[in-house]
Amino acid sequence: MSLGITRYKSKRSYLRQLRRKRQEERLKQFEDLSRRYPLNPERLSIVAIPFEELVEKLQKRELKASNVLEAYIAKALVVNQDYNCITQFVPQCFEFAKHLDELSDI
Repeated sequence: MSLGITRYKSKRSYLRQLRRKRQEERLKQFEDLSRRYPLNPERLSIVAIPFEELVEKLQKRELKASNVLEAYIAKALVVNQDYNCITQFVPQCFEFAKHLDELSDI
């Protein structure tokens, strides 16, 4: 019985350390992204565009997908400060946006 309790406590301690490590990594990622993508007037103007118009501007190549992504990351980071609503960003999102920007036709 005490072996089971010992294993339980050991696993619980490991999970606590893992959770703490991931939280630290998450905070570091958010700090890095906040420095790289501040919510400036240009990004604010992008996030203010209604969805249908935003899609149209992307399709007409009036906006780049990477710029829209950066604007929404900047806005999400600001909102996250108040609501703690982001767990992590999709790491490949920058690659996806770059790929969309490089497409000749949509």
